[in-house]
Amino acid sequence: MTPDIIWYLDVFFLLSNSRQMGFSGAGPIPLSEITNYTNYFELITDDLMEFCSIVTQMDQAYLKHIQSKSEHSGKNQKPPKGTSRR
Repeated sequence: MTPDIIWYLDVFFLLSNSRQMGFSGAGPIPLSEITNYTNYFELITDDLMEFCSIVTQMDQAYLKHIQSKSEHSGKNQKPPKGTSRR
């Protein structure tokens, strides 16, 4: 991996801590958190759109992976004892 990719992964994992969690699972990283990161660390002024796009695309891929993993594991679950399948 290149240093740039490693840097984006570090940013993504740090920002993942600020995602909203709800009844339906993990939500996306808020755009405000992504832009706050750049303000806090005084980074990326000219490439803000590109930075936000890359982190958002990483987040969408992560959420898609989590959803597919959840759907796959749900197919293998048996109903609780005493209930019927319909």
